[in-house]
Amino acid sequence: MPTTDTALPRVKLDPDAVTAIFRNTDRSGIAINELYRLVHPEIDRVARFDGYPTCNTATWRAICELVMEIDRRRNAQLPYDKQFMAGGAWMNCGFSTHDGLGLALWEVIPVPADKIIFSP
Repeated sequence: MPTTDTALPRVKLDPDAVTAIFRNTDRSGIAINELYRLVHPEIDRVARFDGYPTCNTATWRAICELVMEIDRRRNAQLPYDKQFMAGGAWMNCGFSTHDGLGLALWEVIPVPADKIIFSP
């Protein structure tokens, strides 16, 4: 039976805001950084996260599709030998998934404060 930990802080992403991020850039790295900003508004002061925000699989896939769409458009402009894997940045740097925490669609658990290293 899935467990639910309601003690963990949660951020509810606005799907329209997420879509707008991807509509307003042609670089997946910039879009991913802006997604992190929605979850961690203090990101400009962060040197490193020792972990990832967590969402459910449906949210992860919805965001991955948006990242892949940007990457496919970018790849279409590049010569074949300069293209890259669509969605690769999201797989490497995106959110973690956990379906046993009772997370709703677009709900994200931020990286815990003790796992955030701030810039001096």
